[in-house]
Amino acid sequence: MKIEQKKNTKRPIYATGTAILATTMILSGCSLTTPATTTELYLEGEPTTYEEDLSSGVVDGCRYEILQRQEYGPTFSRGWYIRNSDGERYILVCDGRKPDGGHYLDITGVSYESADNTVVITVKASKDNDVTTDAYTYPSCSVIFDRIPDKVQVKYEDGTVIEYGGVINDTQVWGLNIDIDGNYTAVFDGGVYRTYIYELDDGKYRYIHVYKGTSTQHPGQKEFVQGSGIADTIYGVEYVCRTFGSFGTVVVKGDEGNEITAEEYIKMHEGDDV
Repeated sequence: MKIEQKKNTKRPIYATGTAILATTMILSGCSLTTPATTTELYLEGEPTTYEEDLSSGVVDGCRYEILQRQEYGPTFSRGWYIRNSDGERYILVCDGRKPDGGHYLDITGVSYESADNTVVITVKASKDNDVTTDAYTYPSCSVIFDRIPDKVQVKYEDGTVIEYGGVINDTQVWGLNIDIDGNYTAVFDGGVYRTYIYELDDGKYRYIHVYKGTSTQHPGQKEFVQGSGIADTIYGVEYVCRTFGSFGTVVVKGDEGNEITAEEYIKMHEGDDV
């Protein structure tokens, strides 16, 4: 397998990350394409022999190579993601937005658990306090494969499982193949980023984060999903929206002419968690 990396002066694609929760069955090959603003990876020709070391090897019949960690990755929520396009196959692990620099995620192992036929990717998050970057960063890390394993789990070294976030379908602005359900109850809007909120019957909240922009890959599309999940409480909603950058104003569905602040929306729902 030949691996070619093309770099430019804009934001790189992979960076460190933290993790969350879940095991996901991957039923087809996946790969990760990078946008014009990041490192591009291509797989070409027949696989060649890798040296069996930490950075590369063979697991469950799949050849892999761990790519260099990056501090400025895609603006995805925490989770791990896959991509299968243009001959690229890799798994990307993201840690979400950080308030400053020095946050990293390293892949510390790629192993096989025969008991449940699972390839396990292990990561370790860290913070270098000597790095004083005064800007948002999006740490992430990734593993490129010649064939994505049938079953994959990603987790921290302490055993905490990372949530599977979806398949990447746009790499210019980083979009996922998650549809925005029209039954949302409110929309948080931070200007560049937006979050759709769904109040669930069990008192929890589903959220879908989107980036508002355009893409040459999908010129008619105006919103690109960059993460989703469940918040247990209204304060969880506040946390994920602040972290993503959508904590600004709120429009409640059915009352679109009455825009309120995000703080007001949170206060309106404070009693819901009791």
